[in-house]
Amino acid sequence: MGSLKRAFQAVWALAALLVPPATLACGGGHSSPPPPTPPSITTQPASQTVLEGATATFSVVAAGSTPLTYQWNKVVGTTSTPITTNGTSASYTTPATVLADSGSSFTVTVTNSAGNVTSSAATLTVYPNPTITSFTAATATGTPAAAITITTGDTATLAFAFSGGTGSIDNGVGTVTSGTNVTVTPTTTTTYTLTVDNGHSTTKTATATVTVVPAPAAPTITAPANVTLGGTYTASVVAQAGMTYTWTATNGTITAGQGTNQITFTAGASGTAMSLRCVVANAAGATASGSMNMTMVMAPVATSLTPSTATPLYGATVNLVPVFTGGIGSVDNGIGTVMSGTSYTTAALKAATTFTLTVTNMAGTTATATTTVTPQTVAVTVSPTSKTVTTGDVVTFTGSAANAVNTTVTWTASG
Repeated sequence: MGSLKRAFQAVWALAALLVPPATLACGGGHSSPPPPTPPSITTQPASQTVLEGATATFSVVAAGSTPLTYQWNKVVGTTSTPITTNGTSASYTTPATVLADSGSSFTVTVTNSAGNVTSSAATLTVYPNPTITSFTAATATGTPAAAITITTGDTATLAFAFSGGTGSIDNGVGTVTSGTNVTVTPTTTTTYTLTVDNGHSTTKTATATVTVVPAPAAPTITAPANVTLGGTYTASVVAQAGMTYTWTATNGTITAGQGTNQITFTAGASGTAMSLRCVVANAAGATASGSMNMTMVMAPVATSLTPSTATPLYGATVNLVPVFTGGIGSVDNGIGTVMSGTSYTTAALKAATTFTLTVTNMAGTTATATTTVTPQTVAVTVSPTSKTVTTGDVVTFTGSAANAVNTTVTWTASG
């Protein structure tokens, strides 16, 4: 062994004499490169919290000899799965998240020629996005809607479906459970707001409005108590704000005003009674009604008013005979109330006079008949018509009046 060592040393010494010192260094005259630095993680990926449907981004900062490569992994339970889509850079953005992603974690493995290192796990937390599927109001018999109308004192049912948070309704309702209806009795028109809060500063709202209107009052119909067969009349009720009116007539016809608080109607052509009914309704459909019965009477007929003579003597009286049906009769010019078929005497007539028979029934309907009586013109004669006399003579004149009764003669002289 000692001989071999001495031989090697001799060869080395000879080489040192023949070869320049620089060429004896390792690498043919160049210094050796430093060895690569293994990767290390200087900033670990941070856990992320997002709303359902949003994306989450994880990032890592690594050091070490380049090139560095990255491989992100999704860890669910004890299973780690490499992410093949967009999972090979220093940051990774998830697809839109779903609630099932909550609780999973993400790691990244950084690799270079000197080795690899895996980050600590970053956890993904996904909070639900509050959602309101429906929020309606309804009466006991009505169709649910976002806006309804009720009568004062009635109740309304609020129905709702939501997810992703805690629900509450204002105006005194408080916390509510999805699918569990609540009953409210507002005294004035109220808009209710349903708020769903996921507890992480995200809310969703919806509204339902309940309009409150007064109940209709029972109407009192104003119309004639008696109506004439076939006659036309009006009927009315006191107007109530915000109400509609529906009229019906029995043994009569409504000819105008239907839907308002005043109508025109025509009584039937036969019978002894008719009736009217008015139904008042508010916007919520609540109703109140009133009715009125009326007596139907015959139409008055003034058949004639006949004088005993149409041309009586001047100053004479005349007998008038009225004929009528369907009411109470009266004759003017001093006669008064009369009965059909009975004779009535006028005052002494000295001028043409028109007499009117008026017949009025219980409904106030009238009929008339007239007659005119014209006294004869008085004819006065004097005999002699002229006379020639001498002073002191006495002359007799005779005067008479024709076509008159109860006359007196007054003489005058001139000259």
